[in-house]
Amino acid sequence: MLPLPGNSDLPSVPVNWTSQGAPADLRDFTVYVKEDAGAYRVWRQNTTANADTLVPPKDHKLHTYAFYSVARDVNGNIEAPPSGPDATTQARTAVGDAATWRLALAGARPNPTTAAMRVWFTLENREPASLEVIDIAGRRVARRDVGSLGPGPHSVLLAESARLEPGLYFLRLVQGERVLNDRVAVIY
Repeated sequence: MLPLPGNSDLPSVPVNWTSQGAPADLRDFTVYVKEDAGAYRVWRQNTTANADTLVPPKDHKLHTYAFYSVARDVNGNIEAPPSGPDATTQARTAVGDAATWRLALAGARPNPTTAAMRVWFTLENREPASLEVIDIAGRRVARRDVGSLGPGPHSVLLAESARLEPGLYFLRLVQGERVLNDRVAVIY
């Protein structure tokens, strides 16, 4: 797990873990989370992803989250859980008045990217919305519906199943009549 800020005021908490220095036979991760004084529970099981977003409840209370991950190799061997959490944060989300969100496209991170791209954006409401990847010739090479994620900041993986050729691509966030664009480079 990568470190988290001590406090988060975002409506969702981006959580990242890494496989740097991992053996070549790494298969996947299982990520555990604990809310407040509760017990750890599986949050993401047998995932090959290295990031996801936790959405705290909007109950106008402070919540503390602790995370750890364990790796599994191709033979099914599972790493022992750590003695304590790998990362912790306190979510101050929805404490006080509800936030007003504006449609925004923060783009892909990292940029340039070498694999499936993680795109960061904010939705204003629950209207249908989509994220698209457009190649330099104007062809759509990937698309994902994202409106159901609801208002607030989000990040998703795009072009996960299609290996993109090196080059320049355009990201397009569409919600209703509004269209936002950004660009991303893919390198090897």
